[in-house]
Amino acid sequence: MASSSQSLLLDLSEEQIKNEFDQDVRRNIMKTGSPRETLVKSEELKEEGNKFYTSKAFCCTTNRYDKSLQYLSVAIPKNEDDVKLMEEFGNFINLSITAC
Repeated sequence: MASSSQSLLLDLSEEQIKNEFDQDVRRNIMKTGSPRETLVKSEELKEEGNKFYTSKAFCCTTNRYDKSLQYLSVAIPKNEDDVKLMEEFGNFINLSITAC
């Protein structure tokens, strides 16, 4: 399981990984069994961010959205529908961060 999850980050140097990903996100990505699981985790974080947004906890909101984008950046689409979904999802998160 670890070897397939490590392949999620193969194209990035160790320095890029340290600079681009939170420590807890890096740790969870390395534990994740598949690229699809990273997409699910990204969705979960977005939903947490939405809850914080409705309670006006904007600092927590942007934190969750940022982590969601980090997971989304390593998720690998299976087909063109996934690509479109991920683009729309990323755009939604970016717009949501702007609204905070």
